[in-house]
Amino acid sequence: MTFAINSQVEDFQKRILAAQGYHELGLWREAWRELDGLSDAAQHRPDVLEMRILILINEQKWREALNLSRQLAEVAPQEEGGWVHSAYCLHELDGHGRRSRRCSPRAIAEGEGDFSLQSRVLLVCAGADRYGAGGVAAEFRAG
Repeated sequence: MTFAINSQVEDFQKRILAAQGYHELGLWREAWRELDGLSDAAQHRPDVLEMRILILINEQKWREALNLSRQLAEVAPQEEGGWVHSAYCLHELDGHGRRSRRCSPRAIAEGEGDFSLQSRVLLVCAGADRYGAGGVAAEFRAG
């Protein structure tokens, strides 16, 4: 029994590390393959959801990434990932399904990016912290 549990843990660790490595190398298809090989129970873990979101963001699949970000915010409201990724996806969609300009992570880090993204992320995080995740979650579900 212990061997079976250890084997499942080892398989999860190997697959999630492989998916992270493939993601960092920009090998999305291989990252998806590793994540898809995880057990059904592991598919809903916050770390797996976030890895899927990051891949979707890099593939610029904003609607799919937004849907998973909302799911992550529901599953782990105390973690900032779901809120921040939701804000970023909403910003990228720009409310009209259009991709905004000047909103790359590099532009934001250099202080040259679109301020509305910075504002949205800060407000989402502040709202989730100050007012509780429920109010902010309702806003994201409506978005």
